[in-house]
Amino acid sequence: MTLRVLGLVRQCTALSWMALVAVLLVLLGAINLAPHFGHHIFAVRGAAMEPALPVGSLLLVRQVDPADLAVGDIITFRFDDRPLTRRITAVGAGEQAGFAVAADASTDTSGLHTPATALVGRVDAYVPLIGELVALMGGGAGPLVLLSIVGVLMLAGWSLDEQIYVRARPRRGTLALG
Repeated sequence: MTLRVLGLVRQCTALSWMALVAVLLVLLGAINLAPHFGHHIFAVRGAAMEPALPVGSLLLVRQVDPADLAVGDIITFRFDDRPLTRRITAVGAGEQAGFAVAADASTDTSGLHTPATALVGRVDAYVPLIGELVALMGGGAGPLVLLSIVGVLMLAGWSLDEQIYVRARPRRGTLALG
């Protein structure tokens, strides 16, 4: 490879790393700002709602009034202190205020009853494939681990790039042909 081509490769690599870091920072900001705008972010970790919500998807869940929900809506609610996402199959009123819900991938039609008080919100949107990444960034040491991994990858890429560049450039005292 010529030095000109190597220079272009180096510039493209640097721009790619900057874009990756920018995307990670935007995701981190979105995770932290979503609750201030009435939204929650969750990752789909099981196949219960496939094909509507693929495993690994990011869910954007908006807080809504339970009265605004209807059969067919996909909701997230608290069940045994953990979030579950299911489709509403029936809406109860009065003393039975709540929802009968079922998983899309399940053949069991009996469903599960959840009270309206357990509602987190309605799923407004989902983004495939980035849910696990966002879940990692969302809590504890996740952001530090993720940024450390990106940093190690950047250092490894820089080291490899330097080795290739050093081998390709002509040495002092040699005649460059071509």
